[in-house]
Amino acid sequence: MKEATIPFIWKPEKKIEKKGANGRTFVICNPHSNRDRHRPLIPKEIKALEAAEIDFVYAITENPMDEYHMAVEAIQDGFDTVVASGGDSTVSNIADAILSNRPETRFGVLPMGTGNDFATGNGIPRSIAQAVKVLKRGHTEKRDVIKIGDRYAVSLVGFGFDITMSEIHLSNKILKGQMLYFWSIITAIFRHRGYFIRVETDDGEIIEGKAMMLNLGNNRISGGGYPTCPKADMTDGKLDVMFIDECGPGTRLRLFQLVQKARHLEHPLVHYTQAAAVTVTCEAPIAFHTEGELFYTEKTELTARVIPGRLDLIVPPSP
Repeated sequence: MKEATIPFIWKPEKKIEKKGANGRTFVICNPHSNRDRHRPLIPKEIKALEAAEIDFVYAITENPMDEYHMAVEAIQDGFDTVVASGGDSTVSNIADAILSNRPETRFGVLPMGTGNDFATGNGIPRSIAQAVKVLKRGHTEKRDVIKIGDRYAVSLVGFGFDITMSEIHLSNKILKGQMLYFWSIITAIFRHRGYFIRVETDDGEIIEGKAMMLNLGNNRISGGGYPTCPKADMTDGKLDVMFIDECGPGTRLRLFQLVQKARHLEHPLVHYTQAAAVTVTCEAPIAFHTEGELFYTEKTELTARVIPGRLDLIVPPSP
């Protein structure tokens, strides 16, 4: 396995005698999150972690997938907690490293990305100060995860329209924030071309046809806060399957408006079910994403399943 080159690593000057709930903590920062808006906030983030007297090491990534390799190294070095400081893609890669190597490792999130859907779905605040307070308290809860092929996902696996939207999102170097998400969705509405997808659940239910998109949801929100899988629950041991038949730009725009209000399940082109596992078959090699991280395969069939309670996530305590 490739090892990450760590261009910057920071440790508190003051030795922490009491390790706290999280033990030794390794924080992995992606400075490119939110189109480099994260970078100037790094000193503030480090200062907040130090003020909270968390026993931490802080490392900054340089290249794509560095966060995965850094997380693996941190796990091998015996860190008790690994924290993702960045957006959903950073969360995805670090969670995959934890789940693939030592699932009992505690996972924390400092949401510094554009959408922060996983953090939002778990009530983790976007404020640096408030997110560090959550981390300091160290309250953990179990969360389901999705296994697709050899990859783990924590929020969503997307096919079809999501891939076109993500490619547009990544190619735009000008827009930022919610405006970038909106631009990507509107552009994809006119650019995407649907294709045949077949979904078979573990209990034999089949949904198939020329599809605009397919989502396998663990988190109810995706794409920067849209409730695409409104019945999803990260603790129910189920995958939420949301399949939309192919349609023209006008209908897609109407569906987008319905998604914003979580009313799209009422539309006749939308098929929705829940399952413990599904097999997805496509007419061409499958492309999918996990929390915005794109993967292109040579396979035309993949199986996804939910693994209940696999992730130990640091979250705010329930009221």
